[in-house]
Amino acid sequence: MLNYHAKSGGASVAMNRIAEGLEEAGMTVKIASLNGTTTRSVGLPGAVARRIRLSRRMESLVLRLGGVTGAADRSFNLWRTGIGDWVRNLDFDVVHLHWICRGMVSWQDLSEIGKPLVWTFHDGWAIGDGRFYPFSEMDAYSIPSDRAQLLRMASRRFARRRARCLEKVKPVVVTPSKWLASEVERFGRFKEAARCIHNPLDRFWDASRAVKEAVSTRRWVVGASGFDVDPRKGGFLLLQAIRKMQAEGRFPEDVQLALFGGGGVDTRGLPNGIRWLGSLSHEQIRNVFEESELFICPSLIDNFPNMIAEAQSCGCPVLATPVGGVPEMVERGASGELSLSASAESIEAAMLQWESEWRFQYRKNAVKAFAKKRYDVAESVRLHQEAYEMAGRDGRA
Repeated sequence: MLNYHAKSGGASVAMNRIAEGLEEAGMTVKIASLNGTTTRSVGLPGAVARRIRLSRRMESLVLRLGGVTGAADRSFNLWRTGIGDWVRNLDFDVVHLHWICRGMVSWQDLSEIGKPLVWTFHDGWAIGDGRFYPFSEMDAYSIPSDRAQLLRMASRRFARRRARCLEKVKPVVVTPSKWLASEVERFGRFKEAARCIHNPLDRFWDASRAVKEAVSTRRWVVGASGFDVDPRKGGFLLLQAIRKMQAEGRFPEDVQLALFGGGGVDTRGLPNGIRWLGSLSHEQIRNVFEESELFICPSLIDNFPNMIAEAQSCGCPVLATPVGGVPEMVERGASGELSLSASAESIEAAMLQWESEWRFQYRKNAVKAFAKKRYDVAESVRLHQEAYEMAGRDGRA
């Protein structure tokens, strides 16, 4: 498996859960990453790693000159790193690509791998213009129009190299959500329809163990990592909604608002009982979910957020925006509720409806039962094995 990060980020979390399940099914799995290592890691050759880092620096320069600030929302992978040649000489039957951006695998490298390929799209990078979510309007938040010419030139080069690559390379495409599978179909340049395989949960997030139905403190919890740097997370919408509720005296007095994650949040105008929990371990996050009434996910665009599944596995229902693949994870009355849109007004209305009506309809162990079925690792392993067999049978490379 190839992924830029070995352990951090949603794509690497999903990849490692799949790898663990495949190993338990008797398969040999190795992971090649630039950033970090795991017990499954196979080290990149020094020359390849240096070229990837150089490619990343050159891409960062292009993005800065193009006006991208903060959390970069795109990647072009325009420079060959040699990783394709290296992978071709490894003794593995199938190569499974995950998140390969930030200069790791260029389209030329991809065409040089020469092995059956399965490619999990964790976002829309491969089917757009270099943005991770080309279907969104995120440029409105980040790119000055007078500096975007360089980005348009890079996007055109990205598209030309992709077209040449896809004339030779026919990967089996996997998407965690049906929504992204439909976007791949609309793109129309892959041989067959994408196969939807939901990201699974692992043993740590075992949804079988029972939890107490009652919580000692009414707590609404928010994973706030990136709120201060990445508008895609929707944090600014949620905070607008909460500040408005607080100013109008409509935020429930008996609810504790808890935020966790890296980065920072401006807490001015928020309820007095707010708790900033900072960065938490997996064990601490699980405890927070089990002891919370509601998890709020206000994304502007997303594919299949692992944290929604994790909260549900702990019996914590979810209030989320109806974007991307999120509606596939939130079933009304079973696992959570959706706002009408990704706007501060809709998020506020949904929180008020949760307070007055929806919260009485949920039982923690019923939410856990939903998660156990929806994110079953055994089913994910079975479907991935089918994808590998198809790639090997068709000799896709």
